[in-house]
Parts: sequence; C-alpha cells; structure tokens
Amino acid sequence: MKLFIIILICILFLSCSKEDNPFSTKYNPCRERMDQARRELGEPEDIYKLDSSGYKSESWWWWTKGLSYTWSWGSNVKGCQKTTYKFDPIGKEATE
Repeated sequence: MKLFIIILICILFLSCSKEDNPFSTKYNPCRERMDQARRELGEPEDIYKLDSSGYKSESWWWWTKGLSYTWSWGSNVKGCQKTTYKFDPIGKEATE
C-alpha cells in the first residue's frame, strides 16, 4: 500500500508542468503576476535574469513607459516578491 501511495504522489508531481511543480528547479511562483504584467503592458523592451544558488530574479524594463518590475523568488525569498521602479521615460514613445 505504501508503494502505491508513493507511486501515485510521483505521478501527480510529474504531471505538473515544470513551472507549476514546486519541486522542480524551473518552479516560478511569480509566473501568474508576470503574465498579467505582460498582458497589461505588452512585451518588455528588455529582460534581465539572475540565477544564483537557488535565488532567481527577472527584471523587466519598459524604457519608453518609464517602468521596471523585478520579480524575485527562491532562496531567501518567501513566495514571490515584486519591486517596482519608476523613472522618466526614455526613447521614442517618451518624446511623442
């Protein structure tokens, strides 16, 4: 019976996508919030990624809108942290 339960649990976790499975190295608890930002603001003009010893972050920049979001998760971060940075817009949209 124990073996059956272990196999069932393994099947359940393996059936999750890598980004939804909290035991996967690809797990991203910020994915939903990132997708929402992409829908509202469009594709970011630049994306910078950091992956260091289990700590992960992605900074998305919309230079022409004067906005940046940085999402952090993994080691030393509980769940998903989002940091917002606003600045004077740079580029074509800013001068129109």
